[in-house]
Amino acid sequence: IINSGVIMADTEVIIADASEDIKIQDDVKQEESDSKQKQAENKAENSEAEEIRVQIKNLPKFLGFKEFKKLLEKTIGTENVGKIRQAKDTAYVNVTTNEKAQEAIDKFNGMVVKKFTLECKIAEAAPKRGRDLPTSTETARVKTAKESVTPLADMPYEEQLQMKTKECLRLVRRMIQEFHIAKVAGLQGVTNYTLLNKIVPFTSTADFRNKCEFTVGKSLEGKTTVGFVGGRFSKNEHYILSVEECPNLSPQMKLIVNEFSQFVEESGLDTFNEFERKGTWKMLTVREMSGDVLLIVTVFPIEDKEKEETVKKMIIQRFHSLDTISRGFRVTSLYWQVQANASDEPERTLLAGSPYIYETVLGVRFRVSPDAFFQTNSAAAAILYKTIGDTCQLNGKKREVEEEKVKKEQTEEKDEKEEEEGVPEKRMKIEEESGCDGVKMEVVEEKKEDEKTILLDICCGTGTIGQCIMKNIPQERAARTCCIGVELIESAVEDAKANARDNGISEKLCSYVAGKAEDTFRGLWRHVPQGFSLDSARVIGVLDPPRRGIHHKVVVGCRELKSLERLIYVSCDPSAAIRNLTELCRPESNKFSGGPFRVEKITPVDMFPMTEHFEWVISLVRQ
Repeated sequence: IINSGVIMADTEVIIADASEDIKIQDDVKQEESDSKQKQAENKAENSEAEEIRVQIKNLPKFLGFKEFKKLLEKTIGTENVGKIRQAKDTAYVNVTTNEKAQEAIDKFNGMVVKKFTLECKIAEAAPKRGRDLPTSTETARVKTAKESVTPLADMPYEEQLQMKTKECLRLVRRMIQEFHIAKVAGLQGVTNYTLLNKIVPFTSTADFRNKCEFTVGKSLEGKTTVGFVGGRFSKNEHYILSVEECPNLSPQMKLIVNEFSQFVEESGLDTFNEFERKGTWKMLTVREMSGDVLLIVTVFPIEDKEKEETVKKMIIQRFHSLDTISRGFRVTSLYWQVQANASDEPERTLLAGSPYIYETVLGVRFRVSPDAFFQTNSAAAAILYKTIGDTCQLNGKKREVEEEKVKKEQTEEKDEKEEEEGVPEKRMKIEEESGCDGVKMEVVEEKKEDEKTILLDICCGTGTIGQCIMKNIPQERAARTCCIGVELIESAVEDAKANARDNGISEKLCSYVAGKAEDTFRGLWRHVPQGFSLDSARVIGVLDPPRRGIHHKVVVGCRELKSLERLIYVSCDPSAAIRNLTELCRPESNKFSGGPFRVEKITPVDMFPMTEHFEWVISLVRQ
């Protein structure tokens, strides 16, 4: 099924013929059976982990269950959250992972709600009864950091791609089922095989991670360690796993982690204890890009300010001096960050070096601030952005159109007659008016020389996607294309403008608007540069939302923007994206006004080798 060779601009369809269809269908059925068995085994292995209970105290008495549930969803989301119980001013929340328990403690402990300061900690596990009682007294084997963060590290890459392809097929099949329930039009003849392109591989599968947040604490042996969290909160277990064997981290990043572990040991200050809420050292964040390295040292507030200043000087000497090169690493930006709880605004100070680091993707250089979002795999980001650019079809070359077999045959017969009559130019009109279901064929789109395109970069962040696309479109179309970025966070908009200036992209070609997407769409004409018109230009949207997807209002805003003829939806969590895709494609109604879209193609991109994760680039066109 998989070919991990050179990435083609026009991605091939996964299934080439019926015989492969049958083979893959059998594989998918077997995979589903294996997946169910694996889920059952995981459930048995992690039965105790499901008993992790987080206690949240001092809730306002007038805060009802529905209000608390909304607060919970807003603060830590719904993923890995189980049963919720609330009694008076105390709530108990069951979570299924240590990471989620840690997140809840960090965010809720010290949070102020209506002048009430909340307290959050791990509670004793609920008593087990009946069939929940354990059937074995065997002690679970402790997973290594390598097994936790790169569970597929020992699987050949071809097999990883096959596994991800089968998961994509399963998700597309689920999406089609949701479409049927929502009464989406044009589903006749549509299957998961006809919608899914071949997964785009990432050829370099090691040392690709450019950002990691490491926790500072104690290992199982009681040694000061900087790494990833292990253990079970329900058993008051909180230990740190060494990252030495993690294949996704670079040698330089591992050297920095080891050096910081030694520094903490020698500092005379304790590591932070999550249960007792005591200690100093909490976290080390490492960002490594194009030769630049940024460190953020996060600590619990230190009461002795003189001691704090002394430690800062020690860190500068240890991590930002010329002799670090002889020790195998080079830090260009060093930050000190004080934060008691994750819900608190961090107090960040630049100790030494540049306030920013820089990364180059597809020939475009980006300034990255300490807390700015940037893809955690820079090399794969280039592949992702190229895939998005190709899917936008800004180069005016051949496009793929789906047409029913009958209509294709009728068109070919009519063309033969027209050629005999000397009117072959009618073919384009016929092909453009054809249907959307059936056999793939190519159409050469003849566009007017003066036709212009507006690229609408929705949720643009610091402008990475839009600027990479604008820098790499053919020169003959560059003057007839502009990009308008829309982003809610004003600081990100300022970064996007700075990046555009640094890369020599004029404000006419790339402009940015701070505000809600749905509000900006209503007055979009105000932001269109001189020489462009929403009425005559092709408007193509790129939407790269957060993991949870976009709000209902943004969906409606896209549907109501009549000039938006093509939308590229990028998702790092395809399972969560199905909801938004269904909302974009369902028939018009009172809740979902505006014209619906149709899913044209889905291209998976492997951004994270050795893990089960992948991204989707979904092409939608108007129905």
